[in-house]
Amino acid sequence: MNEAVKLMRAAQKKNEIRVEFTMEYHNVKVPAMLTQVDKFLIIERQDLVYKVAYVEYRNKGLDQEPIDEDEWSQGLEGLDPETVKQLNESKPTNLAQQSAQRIARMKTIRQIIPEFLKDPQTGKRIFTEQEDLDFIQEVICSNMPLMTQLTNKFGELLRAEKEVADKAKNSSKQESSKS
Repeated sequence: MNEAVKLMRAAQKKNEIRVEFTMEYHNVKVPAMLTQVDKFLIIERQDLVYKVAYVEYRNKGLDQEPIDEDEWSQGLEGLDPETVKQLNESKPTNLAQQSAQRIARMKTIRQIIPEFLKDPQTGKRIFTEQEDLDFIQEVICSNMPLMTQLTNKFGELLRAEKEVADKAKNSSKQESSKS
């Protein structure tokens, strides 16, 4: 590996935005983390799921129907206040959007995020084999507290990155005003 790549990797590791947490299942605790790099890949895949689902629901005419407020409220139950705030900022305006968001969010938590969970000590992915991924996906489906935890931790990762970006933007503005 050349020197420039080594320096860049060291800088990335030093400035990495990460959210560490412990997943618990039947009294077994598994340390895990999500990182900023993962966020981009997760959102890219989530967006694809959303677009496919939205077209399907729009073709069924659901874009002409209002959202189901009861379902929207139920989907926010158990989430931390900051995650609820984030979700409410992108609240759908019609039933096609709501349905596509629900599918994208469920698939993200149940199928996509498990692929990116890493061991905080090694930085390596926890579930690398398909059999392991299938198992954790089953566990998440049957364990609402774990599903809620993953939703909250992904929201925390999004907020952490936004906070760093906002600080950098404010710092940049302050430096510009000094000039």
